[in-house]
Amino acid sequence: MLTLVLDENGSVVWGWGEKDFRNSPDQKSVLQMVRVLNHCRKWWKEFLHYGKMVHPMEVTGVGFTELPMQCGYIHKVDNVLTSCWESRDGRHAQFLVNYSRQPVTCEVALTKEAKYIPNSENSEEFQRVSKKQTDS
Repeated sequence: MLTLVLDENGSVVWGWGEKDFRNSPDQKSVLQMVRVLNHCRKWWKEFLHYGKMVHPMEVTGVGFTELPMQCGYIHKVDNVLTSCWESRDGRHAQFLVNYSRQPVTCEVALTKEAKYIPNSENSEEFQRVSKKQTDS
């Protein structure tokens, strides 16, 4: 389940305690990303619903985005977010999410037991949901 921080008007804001709403995230893009990620929870239920989060494999080369905070602090966020999950039967899956609008190339330090499975963007279901979310 994903959580968003909302202001008093119901708009998504960067975080708790932010009072400067002039620099809020693009509402449509954030909501589209949340819808797609929630659908991923259904597709990969054995990991993201019934599984447990474990230490991820190292991801390098992702770059970062600087988010200026009202207090003057610059928060650096990786351009690709990642988490690793273990299913009840002991299988592991690492998820990588590029939340930006630009392609990002990165490297994952695979263990010798790991194998690459093409991302869900190649599935017809992912494309159908993504297109639906973009159209709405």
